[in-house]
Amino acid sequence: MPRTDPDPDVAVDRGDVEVVGPTGDRGSAGDRDGDSIRGSDHEFSDNADRARRRVPVRTDGGSERERPDEWLSAETGEQVLLVTGAMSGPLGHLPDEAFSNLLLITVRDPNRIERAVERRGIDPRSVGVVPISGSPVAYDGPMWCTDAVSPNDLTGISMAFAEGMRYVADGEGWVVLDNVSTLLMYAADDRLHRLVSHLVRQCREQEVRAVYAIAGESVTEQTLASFSGLCDRVEDRSE
Repeated sequence: MPRTDPDPDVAVDRGDVEVVGPTGDRGSAGDRDGDSIRGSDHEFSDNADRARRRVPVRTDGGSERERPDEWLSAETGEQVLLVTGAMSGPLGHLPDEAFSNLLLITVRDPNRIERAVERRGIDPRSVGVVPISGSPVAYDGPMWCTDAVSPNDLTGISMAFAEGMRYVADGEGWVVLDNVSTLLMYAADDRLHRLVSHLVRQCREQEVRAVYAIAGESVTEQTLASFSGLCDRVEDRSE
């Protein structure tokens, strides 16, 4: 699998910012402590080889289970801008097969991600996470997980993405960015636009399906149109 290199054009200055996480936690964002990886590298890597095998799922109900016709679909290599409500995330819109080899770049706590995946009856070892947070993230579970990356460190996000893409199966895997709206609070539009453009190019090159979540009511129409232009289609799930 080709090595994915970080895009040098998305470099930004690193500084101290206060980040409010999805649970209301606050922290001071500074430099990263390194690029160490937690979790099981080989298990996430093995799932790239097993991506064609569907992970068994529960059939005991749940809101996602009751609305399979509403799950997001994507063709191989398709890049989708997912417009969500302010309080909703993209995971509930993904089909089960997306979790068989998924790289998630997210502002949400990995522990919450693991619980959400397990509630769907899916093996969390098939999921890799790049946590975006201004403070260290405590996670020691079965998912592949990098150290937390500050939301204003677009170079660090690009580097962590490059590391994670080594384990995403060409033509089979999924990438999810959750979410564009939060990153816009800490990075200029043009810099974030270059980062997302870099992610889109690499995912297309590896024929990976990718979803870029954005809270439509939190951005201007001009910003929404700008990011829409990078993707193959827009899926509005904001209602």
